[in-house]
Amino acid sequence: MDLLLDAGNSRLKAAVGDGLTLIPLAPLDWAEALPDPTPVWGPLQRPDRILCANVAGARRAEQIAAWANRCWGLPLRLLRVGAAAAGVRNRYGRPEQLGIDRWLAAVAGYNHVRHAVCVIDCGTAVNVEFVTADADYLGGLIAPGLRLMSESLSRGTAALPLTSLSAGHRIGRDTASCLSAGIAHALGGLIDRIVATARTELATEPAWLMTGGDAALLAALSPITFEVIPDLVLRGIVLAQGDG
Repeated sequence: MDLLLDAGNSRLKAAVGDGLTLIPLAPLDWAEALPDPTPVWGPLQRPDRILCANVAGARRAEQIAAWANRCWGLPLRLLRVGAAAAGVRNRYGRPEQLGIDRWLAAVAGYNHVRHAVCVIDCGTAVNVEFVTADADYLGGLIAPGLRLMSESLSRGTAALPLTSLSAGHRIGRDTASCLSAGIAHALGGLIDRIVATARTELATEPAWLMTGGDAALLAALSPITFEVIPDLVLRGIVLAQGDG
């Protein structure tokens, strides 16, 4: 049994897996430092390996590695982007600049549908990945997510901070609903453009997948139906672990 970690900018998501099934664990929110995972994950049976997709920086990787060593005496294995994984070929212009979370989401998305696919990961940033029907990963785009948009507006104006987003806010009638409506329109317009781009670049109607903490909110803004898969990056770790 492996401990699988998806270390993002806002949360550390985790699951245990045996190569066939995944059992999700409670995620940890983090700011500057890693909260002690021992109360949540410490009682687990000692895993065979600890595999991590890290986009949160070297300092946080060091924090996770130190905890894994204290708890089980195990090293932390950081996954890297490769030329191919689980049948998906990487056509990114500079693979060394590609985030491991984006690559794993694309790999898992394609293997989930075995068809052309557009994957949207809705976290701190909105990451969009395109994979052709022939399993070529083309690349994608990166845009600010809900939290970044809200924080930017709060820092740059005297407006109230946004505490929630509603897809139903078309016209705001107070400051909070105006913020919600503006961000909803911005993200909804982004999804419209993504859908049009995917259909053009992939030359077919792709499968539509979403993952990430804000996936349900963004799915509600979409004119088409997205399948929401919360653990797509963790599934990608399982698929890619044998490909380096």
